[in-house]
Amino acid sequence: MVDEHEYSDFYDLFVKDFDERCDSDDNNRLDAAEFEVCIEEIPTVNSAFVALKKYLLEDDEKIEQLISVLSVRERGIDDDGLPNEISVNLAEYMYFRRAALSWKDCVSNNDYIQKVEVKGCAFVIMLPFTPINDNDLNMVWLAGQDLLPRSDVPESGRVSFIGFTSLFRKYDSFKKYDYNLLRDGTLSYKTMIKGLDDGRLPIERLNKKNIDKLFNHYTDDKYKENYNYTKEAVGLDFKAYFVLGSITDAVDMYGKASPGTVNEGEFLLMLESRWVPHGVLPVID
Repeated sequence: MVDEHEYSDFYDLFVKDFDERCDSDDNNRLDAAEFEVCIEEIPTVNSAFVALKKYLLEDDEKIEQLISVLSVRERGIDDDGLPNEISVNLAEYMYFRRAALSWKDCVSNNDYIQKVEVKGCAFVIMLPFTPINDNDLNMVWLAGQDLLPRSDVPESGRVSFIGFTSLFRKYDSFKKYDYNLLRDGTLSYKTMIKGLDDGRLPIERLNKKNIDKLFNHYTDDKYKENYNYTKEAVGLDFKAYFVLGSITDAVDMYGKASPGTVNEGEFLLMLESRWVPHGVLPVID
């Protein structure tokens, strides 16, 4: 239960800020321009916030990357048949505010966060209702070290703000399936389809067709090793789920012509950006 004072504090901290300072066109969503204004007006309460604002505002692509990481909704189609501009709603904006608060209270070197700072401070702020143990933290951190773009992991043991937000946004999404994971902690085909059917699927941009393609491809690889593998028996671990989510984010950011797809030119831009999971797709110089 939330009492009147707690709700008033919540409204003043999040809803009022979102409505009055950020959402200039009153459509309950923030586009890139509105989100940039929000970031520009963050009070510079300490050196970590100064560094965070400088990092996010140094080029427009950083804002688009962050919005793509935060948003899990389908973009929809405008009147001209083109994808709507990607945006952030209030719930997604709150992820950003919690990540920013984590940065303010937990990081020691301003530009990057370390694993010990996540474990002892940032995780509880970022995802207060999502449990994590040492094994899960190691799993998430290693996935980030292996897969985040090199610009987000300049050296072993450190992760940038967008990298941190992406990792733990997707971990929170993955853990929403915790009610029905396989014995080895992986996410099954049946669970993802059930999540789609009952509305619990955290990434709304996925659909049954895409899930079928994903598991059929995964099964083909496993089938070569063990003829007993079927689509229903294969599970996605967090690393595979992170790749899925990251590629979805990138396609959403660069797919301007058709929802959920990229044409040849957009695909090349996506590769050149170096904003795809490291080692998953080739890097073009």
